[in-house]
Amino acid sequence: GNNNNCLTQWNDPLDKRPRVLVIGSGWGSHALIKIIDSLDTGYRVLCISPMNYFLFTPMLASSSVGTIEFRSIVEPIRDANPTVPFLEGTVLDIHPMERLVDVQLSNSDGSSKSQLESQS
Repeated sequence: GNNNNCLTQWNDPLDKRPRVLVIGSGWGSHALIKIIDSLDTGYRVLCISPMNYFLFTPMLASSSVGTIEFRSIVEPIRDANPTVPFLEGTVLDIHPMERLVDVQLSNSDGSSKSQLESQS
């Protein structure tokens, strides 16, 4: 599936570009994903988040009372920048000295765990 394709690209030994691992889909992640072009920057970028969308929280109260529609305050991460691969999962641990992260991938049975190298 899509997860295998993302992991294959991330772990490609022939791709010598440095890797940028974006954890989460909040304000900072969304801002970076919107501006980075992973095809032209010389970086291999991957976003991992348990949520596949960005929520514009300042407008959340307005959507709850019907002033605006909820769909107006969310943006799918894949739509924010189609050049950035996205994995739906949760980062369980970060090992900075080894430059590794432990990830629980979201899938049908919730049992898939992976360890990703975060820097070449």
